[in-house]
Amino acid sequence: MLLIFNGHLNWGRWVIMKYLLVLLLVFSFSQPLFAGPRQLQFGLVDIYPLANIKDGVLDQTKPGIIIELLGLLAKRLPIEVSYKPCPVKRCFVMLAQGQIDAMPAVSYSLERAEKYAVYPLKDGQADIQLKIFDGAYSLYVLKGSSLKWDGENMMGQDNPVGVNLGFSAATFLKEKGITILENNSTQANMNMLVAKRLSAVATVQFLADVLIQKNNQYRNIIKMAVPLKSKPYFTVFSRQFFAEHPQLAQQYWIMIAQLRDSKEFSEIVSRYID
Repeated sequence: MLLIFNGHLNWGRWVIMKYLLVLLLVFSFSQPLFAGPRQLQFGLVDIYPLANIKDGVLDQTKPGIIIELLGLLAKRLPIEVSYKPCPVKRCFVMLAQGQIDAMPAVSYSLERAEKYAVYPLKDGQADIQLKIFDGAYSLYVLKGSSLKWDGENMMGQDNPVGVNLGFSAATFLKEKGITILENNSTQANMNMLVAKRLSAVATVQFLADVLIQKNNQYRNIIKMAVPLKSKPYFTVFSRQFFAEHPQLAQQYWIMIAQLRDSKEFSEIVSRYID
């Protein structure tokens, strides 16, 4: 009887060990054991104060509003953030090819959603509850300008309207038959406006407002009363990253929405605008 009992006992142990081994193999293929933070590389456009890049390197003292916001995010999610500076259009190409994982702040367009990026969606539309911020576009002109804008039509335009390369405002103005000139930065457009080579500059309000406040050379530039348009901005992911990490992307969007309305983020923004 003792030999039979031991035989049953050994057989039972073998079955249990085999079962545990199968579970271990299944788990190891589905998720690495003791997985560390996920590397998340962002394509980064040099647009102050969102990002503050000098000679291809982020400024360590004031890296930019978006960079500091992502720093808060990295403390709350299992991610390690890195950056790849690139112009807007180049960033979108790299995103489509999976050479970068995400772009931190872009407006929605159907073309971008179909060709390049994964947006947070609800009922087939971009979910504004998960935006990173609202980007209100305005027109900036020199004091005494005869240019008029009523929200639909532009009158008195003698020179092109300056727009940042890759900004959605460019498409908006082109569709209205308005002549534009695209430059690499808001500051470059402001310089051309001061030199009277542009009739106006179309850009995101808080970007232009910061430049005007901090640069005496722009003291004669004013914002037109009627806004150009307002659009929410979102963090977007490459299709490759989203296919592999859909839950992490969702966690990211939810956390960004929470941080966007936080006291911590308000304090970050105030350091760049005051």
